[in-house]
Amino acid sequence: MKLFINIILVLIVLAGLGGMIYLSVNGNRFLGAAGLAMLYFIGSIGYFVNCYTIKKRGRI
Repeated sequence: MKLFINIILVLIVLAGLGGMIYLSVNGNRFLGAAGLAMLYFIGSIGYFVNCYTIKKRGRI
């Protein structure tokens, strides 16, 4: 289950990063820069919280 959560969080971060790269290359509004930055940082914070603050129950 933890692996599944990590995969989802990584996909959210990559979607935000890809959107910001797309926005910087094309210069048009794709959800707006603030929305993409918010998506990226919410995913990053979620990944950090999941990896470093939630008690680990196994080795993986």
